[in-house]
Amino acid sequence: MSIIRTMATALWFFGVLGAAAQAADFHIDTDIYVGRSNDPVAKTLTVFLDGRVYDFLLTGPQETTIFEPTEGAIHLLDPRRKVRATLTTKQLQDLLARVKAEAIQRNKLAVVKPEVKFEFDAKLKSVRLSTDRMRYEVKGKTPRFPEAVAQYREFADWIARLNAIRDGFPPFVRTELNRQLAERGWLPEEVERVVEGRRVSGQTRMRSHHIPYWTLTQRNRKRVTRAKARLVEFELVTLANYLGARKIAARPQKTR
Repeated sequence: MSIIRTMATALWFFGVLGAAAQAADFHIDTDIYVGRSNDPVAKTLTVFLDGRVYDFLLTGPQETTIFEPTEGAIHLLDPRRKVRATLTTKQLQDLLARVKAEAIQRNKLAVVKPEVKFEFDAKLKSVRLSTDRMRYEVKGKTPRFPEAVAQYREFADWIARLNAIRDGFPPFVRTELNRQLAERGWLPEEVERVVEGRRVSGQTRMRSHHIPYWTLTQRNRKRVTRAKARLVEFELVTLANYLGARKIAARPQKTR
């Protein structure tokens, strides 16, 4: 075997090892609650597989979101109408940039650039973020696979940005929370978000419970296979058309 061929083989081998080390395959079960209720209003299954993320809403309008970080794409699948919509992460960034510019013009800096205070407890793995109208209290957890932290943070950031254009909820505090968790090497286990309304009775409390599993079941792999097929089979519609129809059966704002 020539030296060049040996070097090429070695580069390929270490490249494969590097790619494998960058992404872990796992899934997270999430229950979402409103107020003090112990009955979840929504359940989701989030599968991290082969560098992509498949987010399945298991209750209500059972939507699937597929996030492809390498391709910079987010796909939304509606199994009821058998339609799908796709937007790029650049398109989403551009939309949020326009929202931010408009807020600055209207002198609403607190919306797009809030003053955030935070505190954390390394022993309890807790993080608390607060602004004048919102607070997050999070209990973290160290994952089995360290690379899962970056994978989850990237997904959670883009979900927060996507929710911003769907529900009008600014993503900036949530993405800061994601950063704080990632810097400490934690995944969220319990998340509570409290938003103070302008009225006394306007407080909104939501919380979520996350359970990570470090192996993928055959059932979850079948869900992913079905989602991939729907990405081809479902009719492609505009994002405006897709989101307009989805408002009829609005999903709860996630606290992920």
